[in-house]
Amino acid sequence: MLKEISVAVEFFARIFRLSPQTSQYDAFAAALSVSLQERYEGRWHPTLHSAHRAVTIFGGMADQALLMALREAGLSDDMNKVSGSVPKELVVWVDPGEVAFRIGDRGQPSTLYRE
Repeated sequence: MLKEISVAVEFFARIFRLSPQTSQYDAFAAALSVSLQERYEGRWHPTLHSAHRAVTIFGGMADQALLMALREAGLSDDMNKVSGSVPKELVVWVDPGEVAFRIGDRGQPSTLYRE
């Protein structure tokens, strides 16, 4: 679970254009990692639906875990004010042995990590 969460956290840090080895990156990564670990507790099983482990931005509305991590890093959690590189529609599936994402409602899923 920790490897998959780490991959997802790094992906979101790139989406939000956070520079590695900065205090903002460290705060964001720590907050999001803890939040996802708590969310996945008891749900880290391959037969459970991916929706339980999805982290999303839909219609410019971000997942609560992302908003909290942005605030912890001292960044705006207003998706209208965040970097223009943040897609309006994004889903990241953090599953046992695999992390994948899709941009847009009709985008093709892409794999970030596969065990």
